[in-house]
Amino acid sequence: MIPVWQIYPTQNNWRAILFNLHSETKRQHALDDMMEYEVPTITSLLHLVQHDEMNPSSILFYPVFDRFESSLKDNSPFFGEDSREIVGSVSIVFTWAQILHKVLPNYIEGMHIVLESSDLEGPELQLQQQWTYDVSGEEVTLLGEGDLHEPKFDKFEHKVEASGANETENLGIVGNLVSYEIRIYPSSVFRKRYLSQKPLAMTIVVVSIFILTSLIFFAYDYLVHYRQNAIMNFASKAGHIVDNLFPSSVRERLFRH
Repeated sequence: MIPVWQIYPTQNNWRAILFNLHSETKRQHALDDMMEYEVPTITSLLHLVQHDEMNPSSILFYPVFDRFESSLKDNSPFFGEDSREIVGSVSIVFTWAQILHKVLPNYIEGMHIVLESSDLEGPELQLQQQWTYDVSGEEVTLLGEGDLHEPKFDKFEHKVEASGANETENLGIVGNLVSYEIRIYPSSVFRKRYLSQKPLAMTIVVVSIFILTSLIFFAYDYLVHYRQNAIMNFASKAGHIVDNLFPSSVRERLFRH
């Protein structure tokens, strides 16, 4: 029996006070591995007693020893023959919604996050859990259990191992090794924000302005030529009238005066 002796804050976690961590399989496996191998361990996805509905969560158990100094036969902080004894553990309880909260700027919407937890016992896969989240800016919404992303966006998958580098190799002696994988996909909501008719509309407006400017220029050029031609025709007709009314000698005297 391993009761929860202290917890903070107590306001929303009163149900977990004196809860027996050995009463549930996932917590029991992580605690047993922590005490036997003296290493930090993490549970697979579980339902916290504090929550009324399922909100995928995990607990990280970190061993507390009876003293700081230890005598190790090798340089590893975890796998040497440690003379210290475990007298307790520090439990870090968190929901994966808290981890995903505020990881994206507000203008990004509609990202689907598939969280997968694998519980390995020896070389065989014993338990695999999947939950899907919708992350839009600072808002995180649990869509449900399973891989619920849109299959048409499979080629845009981005995969992240949530465990540390070489953890499987370094902690291979642990009886129940839990690993996490996060797969990120866009969605139709994400595509809709960037796939719009605005670029086409702006192109049409720019082309229309160019065509209108060109038409105005050609109209102005036509009117200028038309006015010049009209003036030239009027002057030519006036010259013919003067030539017909007055002889050349009279015209010369008129022009002199």
